[in-house]
Amino acid sequence: MVLVLACCGCGDGKMPETTPIPVAEPAAVETREIKDLNVILITIDTLRSDRVSCYGSKDVDTPTLDGFADEGVRFANAASTVPFTLPAHTSIMTGLYPPEHGVRENVGYTVSEELTTLAEALSAHGWSTAGFVSAFVLDSRWGIAQGFDHYFDDFDLSAFDEAPNLSAVQRSGDQTIAAAETWLEERDDGAPFFVWLHLYDPHDPYTPPEPYLSQHPGRPYDGEVAYTDALLGGFRRFLEGRGLLDDSLVIITGDHGEGLGDHGELAHGFFIYDSTIHVPLIIRPPGGSRSGRVVDSAVSHVDLYPTVLDAVGIEVEQPLHGTSLIPVVRGEDSLVDREVYSESLYPLLHYGWAPLRSVRTDLYKLISAPRPEVYDLSADPREGRDLASAQPGLLADLEARLAGLRSTIDLGSGSDAQSPDLDPQTLAQLQALGYAAGQGGVSLDEEEDRPRADPKDRIGIHRTVMRAQTQMRDDRRAARQAL
Repeated sequence: MVLVLACCGCGDGKMPETTPIPVAEPAAVETREIKDLNVILITIDTLRSDRVSCYGSKDVDTPTLDGFADEGVRFANAASTVPFTLPAHTSIMTGLYPPEHGVRENVGYTVSEELTTLAEALSAHGWSTAGFVSAFVLDSRWGIAQGFDHYFDDFDLSAFDEAPNLSAVQRSGDQTIAAAETWLEERDDGAPFFVWLHLYDPHDPYTPPEPYLSQHPGRPYDGEVAYTDALLGGFRRFLEGRGLLDDSLVIITGDHGEGLGDHGELAHGFFIYDSTIHVPLIIRPPGGSRSGRVVDSAVSHVDLYPTVLDAVGIEVEQPLHGTSLIPVVRGEDSLVDREVYSESLYPLLHYGWAPLRSVRTDLYKLISAPRPEVYDLSADPREGRDLASAQPGLLADLEARLAGLRSTIDLGSGSDAQSPDLDPQTLAQLQALGYAAGQGGVSLDEEEDRPRADPKDRIGIHRTVMRAQTQMRDDRRAARQAL
């Protein structure tokens, strides 16, 4: 049997009292032979949920993702923990929120060796493990490769000065998929396997190949999404042709979304509106037996680690922030109204402005800021009507729930993320990808030493900085091409 897990990127009601995050305990699972159970994790970088057909997109056709949803369970209210690639994937791989695993951004952090990753947990129980990533921000030097026997990153930094494009720091998904397929075909150890496949194509710069560019005139991001879906279609056919899909549990989600101008944000990482925080999450059980069920409960990336271990029958050996979704998939249990946490420290760490934190429930979302915001995501998914002033009781309840959640997830803070040595060449790579901006930030320890500006009032400055950074990147590329 194979488990496939894929990542792509929801009044005046009185809210329940704050409840702590439960420590994940494995739910009862049916008896199965461990040697027959494989795991495939697919993460799609920078994928907005509203660009997936089964999530309501009218502009992009995503038949592969829709097919998985038609055969499985679609989670309509899933959230990333942070709108950046490395910390979001760290939450997926550890079942922990950023305050606990310690990775708050892409630059300046590595995953602590003290943490037990999903790959390490599976490897310890006999799984062969292989990771295939498409972007330098997931290079093994950042610690995210812990537990993988084989890790396909292979980003050649020595070619950066001469490279005519960004191929040294990212690669097209077809190359990553080809490497994964080769590994799957050549393996002969007979052990169950865990494969992580990461696709980066929807990330800026948006350069979809034909015919996807012409099919989405003026919308190259949408073309990238359609192209990525087509790539996944090929990978699905590969799995089907080798008898791997029929006995597979498939879970599909994205690490974060993309601003595309919503709320003034062009890319991602600054705000925590749902344009960048709401992610697709689809779980297809073996045989596609769940027939397009939809779950509206709030869920998070931190739930994926315990979900996988539950599915393969491995006991969770340390406290996690997530909970297994397997009982929900089977229809044996429903999630109680719970709090799901997201954050962006980017405004603080880069500009010295207030950080942003949010809590979402089955019905509502609070964004904690100097001027807090409250949204009814079911009635207002684009977050255009702030309810904070009109419903102070609802605001107070959500703030209490966020405080209770933070007191739980901050208890173990101290899994110190290691600081990598960023040589000039490596820093240039990260800047080329748009991961280093303002230089006027302060540390998290200084957050409350004085009043700080609301990021909503400073988005124009941030947008100007990011545009300048993009222009510098394009100028460097043009200069290399002219040589």
